[in-house]
Amino acid sequence: MCIRDRYFSLGRIDPFTAMWMRDAILNDNLPKIEKMDNYRYFPYRYGHSLMAFIGGTFGDDKLNPLFLSTGKYGLELGFIDALGVDTKTVTEAWHHHMKDLYSLQDKKEKPQGKKLISSENGGRVNVSPSISPNGKYIIFLSEKNIFTTDLYLADAQKGDIIRKVYSSTGSGDLDYINVMESAGSWSPDSERFVFVGIKKGDNVLVIKDVKNSKTVATLAVQGVPAFANPVYSLDGKDIYLTGLVNGQTDIYKYNVKSGKVEQITNDPFSDCLLYTSNVVVNSGFKSGLPIWFPRLKPD
Repeated sequence: MCIRDRYFSLGRIDPFTAMWMRDAILNDNLPKIEKMDNYRYFPYRYGHSLMAFIGGTFGDDKLNPLFLSTGKYGLELGFIDALGVDTKTVTEAWHHHMKDLYSLQDKKEKPQGKKLISSENGGRVNVSPSISPNGKYIIFLSEKNIFTTDLYLADAQKGDIIRKVYSSTGSGDLDYINVMESAGSWSPDSERFVFVGIKKGDNVLVIKDVKNSKTVATLAVQGVPAFANPVYSLDGKDIYLTGLVNGQTDIYKYNVKSGKVEQITNDPFSDCLLYTSNVVVNSGFKSGLPIWFPRLKPD
């Protein structure tokens, strides 16, 4: 996906892009347009910000001609041909706009909320937090152990780490846990936690008893060797997940008791799961634009 398509997919406002731009302004590290091919500047963030500015200033209908013109004539002449101004002018206007939005202007930064997990009580990398439905606990991934990335249980109010939920060094039943996806999902009663592990090359669902960190079950999803983002149904009987089969991602439902697998979607869209109220929402991209539609209600 190029930065233009990413902009059309996300729209002008994105919290992750805003976070990157705020950091760039605070550290005086906003690049000139002609320098954005440097690997230091992540195109999906800096590029998204630039596309949003150009679209908001000159109109979204100018973006396609801009890409065509820069392909034909090069960067500088392409900007002049499509927008009527050179890259220096656009750079200066973009930087000025970013500074107006994100500069603290001699004000002290006030962090929102309170710090729960940091290098002081966790590791240097603490990611993929998942809060329990009762609001008492949080499970997250951390390399607090230095040598491995493990799952930890912490108090959601104080941030005190209670125990490890899973340790790759202390458990020989899995090859690896999928640290690149979500940390996992809580059962509705806040007693169990499911996450994705890798066993003998295939993905498996691992269900843990949160009270004692014991493994309740390690489950293969029949016919779905690769999957991510498991989500418990509201009644706790099923687990929904995004599965990859024959190069196509779809949403599947796995019944915890029977092991029955049901394919929920069957389309070429890039599917992911969102949980809102009692509806599982299927989202994807079609022709570069995001689509959202409810698929089902859990039993």
